Amino acid sequence: MPVGDDGAWATALVAAGQLRRGWDPTPWTPAWRAALAAAGVPFAAGGDRPTVTIDSSLEEPVLTADEHLRLPPLERFVGLTSLPLKPVRQSVHRDYHVRLQIGAGVHLWLWSNQVVVVNGTADQRDGFLYGPDRGMRLTLSLAPGTAQELTW
Repeated sequence: MPVGDDGAWATALVAAGQLRRGWDPTPWTPAWRAALAAAGVPFAAGGDRPTVTIDSSLEEPVLTADEHLRLPPLERFVGLTSLPLKPVRQSVHRDYHVRLQIGAGVHLWLWSNQVVVVNGTADQRDGFLYGPDRGMRLTLSLAPGTAQELTW
């Protein structure tokens, strides 16, 4: 399956009536979009605009008690591994009921009935996708540059 940041490979899914779900990419610079996508944030044209604050005092993302996502500056964010990215993934879970538990660099493409995860790294990535239903956990095993489609 050919993949790319524009989602052109998903034309058949869109033609079948399935619309992508995720954050609206327009408020984000290309560098931020790439970094957030590598953290597992799904993007979709015309998608949601969650309240996110960039806080120069942070070293890692924080999801506050009132569920406000605060991010460190881009130069700190891009170097984070999967565990420090957990607040970002929890924010995605809150909004879309799916959460990645896998190394950084895995991109998430989301529809109402399926997800496609793409390993954008040169390393093997193994882990889990939680959701969309409570207690649902799907195993992920992604060789470098490969994708896995999961439907429900």
